Amino acid sequence: LRWCNQDDPYGWASNSALNIRNITGITNLYDALVVFERSRLHLISGDFTHAFRTRVRTIEGKGCVAPRSVARIRDSVVFLAEDGVYSFSGDALKPVSEDLEDLFTPRTEVGVGPIGYLLNAGDPTRYGMAFGVDVPGHETYYLTLPGDDPTETEVWLAYHYPSDSWSIQRRGFAVVAGAIVPASRSVLAV
Repeated sequence: LRWCNQDDPYGWASNSALNIRNITGITNLYDALVVFERSRLHLISGDFTHAFRTRVRTIEGKGCVAPRSVARIRDSVVFLAEDGVYSFSGDALKPVSEDLEDLFTPRTEVGVGPIGYLLNAGDPTRYGMAFGVDVPGHETYYLTLPGDDPTETEVWLAYHYPSDSWSIQRRGFAVVAGAIVPASRSVLAV
């Protein structure tokens, strides 16, 4: 992971780097940067005004498996890990998909569950099919998960975070991109 000098996009100091490889997601949280790997996450903060002094807090054991699942909700970051959806506030990491445990349980049989099949498929590119987006006006985080057919979205999950509740919609279409339409507070999925 490398960064340029503040206010100097062409200034790349040799000490402006951290040995973090295989990055699966990245976002900001307050004045820090959250960098995900598959099985860990790093909270990076520091002073950009002088020689960047970094403070790195690493949490082992949970990371992001789907780069497009990372989204900010309120004062935290949500993401898809191997065993479900998690929220990270900068201080605490908490599972938010416990009610959907069966959906995220690894399975050995093809066709018995979208994420179970995804986890056992052995093809990390399938994680790229998962897509998450927050709709602030609705206070809802939407997450699509691929099914047995990697060209189609099997499940559309909606997490209403004020009530800490989930709803599940089965679809059967491919979601390759998504965006929030601010004027109508709607989600556009293509």
